[in-house]
Amino acid sequence: MKPHTPRLLLIFAHPDDESFVAAGLSRRYADAGAQIALVTATRGEAGSRGDPPLCTEEELPAWRESELREAAAILGIGNVYLLGYRDKHLTDAPPPIIREQLVEVVRRHRPHVEWRAWSCRSCRYFALYDGRRERGRRSAVAPIFRCRSSRAACALDPARACVGRSAAGEDGR
Repeated sequence: MKPHTPRLLLIFAHPDDESFVAAGLSRRYADAGAQIALVTATRGEAGSRGDPPLCTEEELPAWRESELREAAAILGIGNVYLLGYRDKHLTDAPPPIIREQLVEVVRRHRPHVEWRAWSCRSCRYFALYDGRRERGRRSAVAPIFRCRSSRAACALDPARACVGRSAAGEDGR
């Protein structure tokens, strides 16, 4: 019997969150043969252009997307999804639409593990939330995953990470 291929889903608010928050985790899973998908809610158009500026303000979303795709390739991330919400206006996005988009990605990739950059009051559910500037609504995407282990285990040990029962099924396929 052929063992299943582990599938990891990363969900973040901004381009570069995948690099700052989950680069090591992504590379570890990729090196172990996992299929990795990344969802980024915005294109990072409200981010810094650098000093001196690397591009014009109008070019920034495309620049950030290009950087995101390059980083994803280096980290072993095979699929990148940009939801297209305006940076710093994520809370204006309609929760049912966000939920539909995320459920579509979850159904397509059937992840065994999900990882997110934002936190919520309970590790049991995730919410579209960036604690630095934006406040997402917990009802926007909850509950798609339930955490079966501690947050430390999710971060440090892929073998003991958050397993999504509803996405991958009881047997992990």
